[in-house]
Amino acid sequence: MKKYFIHLKGEIAGPYDANELKKFHIKPGTQLCRKGRNDWEDAKNFTDLLHIIENNPEDKTDYERKIVFGHVLADNNDRRSISYNLEYMFFPAIVIFCLLMFFWYIYTGNSFTYLIAFVLCFLSIAANQMYNIIKHSSPFGGKTPPLILISADDGRYINDIAKSDFHRAFIIALKYTFVFSPFRYLSKDEIQLKRERKAGVYLVKRQENFNSRN
Repeated sequence: MKKYFIHLKGEIAGPYDANELKKFHIKPGTQLCRKGRNDWEDAKNFTDLLHIIENNPEDKTDYERKIVFGHVLADNNDRRSISYNLEYMFFPAIVIFCLLMFFWYIYTGNSFTYLIAFVLCFLSIAANQMYNIIKHSSPFGGKTPPLILISADDGRYINDIAKSDFHRAFIIALKYTFVFSPFRYLSKDEIQLKRERKAGVYLVKRQENFNSRN
């Protein structure tokens, strides 16, 4: 029986035969190698493995219908709605914070303290967004967020990725949070913003069976 190497937690493991590979829940796009550890290919290219490849949401992708990995992509109306909700929630707090810092500056004349407070405020907002992405698979937070992020590589929820590969989930959250996107909405025929492309994710509508605790 043929045997294959596979990447597991950042390291090359194996070789494993088809029966042994079952426990790793092989997907069509899972990278495998049979010889020399250099010629990596998608699992779907090995005909002797087709019987163990799991049904994968890659088969449910239709870009023309705005469907990826079985999920409906978030359109500009969805993005606009959630953006307005966030603005209504954060705007009063930001105004109050700015007023407090302004009067603090007037009273103390210490501009450095003002700068430090501003940086800490920014970092706390960024950290909160990263936490929400890793914990709830959504930059908008909540246990049942209306829009969620899925990996552009395999369609997995980010919070699901975090359970088996926290480093990967952390990098995704980091890129999504700190990569600057000049536009908030999609242009014609665009399905991802710049930050989503850099982070390797799609913003999609939440499915009814999604539970951020899973």
